[in-house]
Amino acid sequence: MAPFIAAAVGVAAGLGASMTFRALSRETVGQLRGAGSLVGRSGRLLLPVARGQRGKVRIAYPGSGDVDLVAESDEEASLDAGAEVLIVEVRGNVAVVERAPETSPAGRT
Repeated sequence: MAPFIAAAVGVAAGLGASMTFRALSRETVGQLRGAGSLVGRSGRLLLPVARGQRGKVRIAYPGSGDVDLVAESDEEASLDAGAEVLIVEVRGNVAVVERAPETSPAGRT
């Protein structure tokens, strides 16, 4: 009787593990959902960015609070840490940034 019980438990465990791994493989891991909605948002650089050098940008993301993303830039000039930047494109989980346009205070010309 024991071999039959052991075989049944082994088959059940194998089927359970198989179903679990199949369900997990359908999930997207390491991808920020709705990353395209980040285009046009501003953020602040945590690490400097230069052409060919990646840094890090922090943005406010609805429902998730602050989100830190790897950042790169196609601009010639480097962007220092603390700079206000604008996200112009998202490639996977990498935000392509450029210097945010200067905003003039209200009432000034």
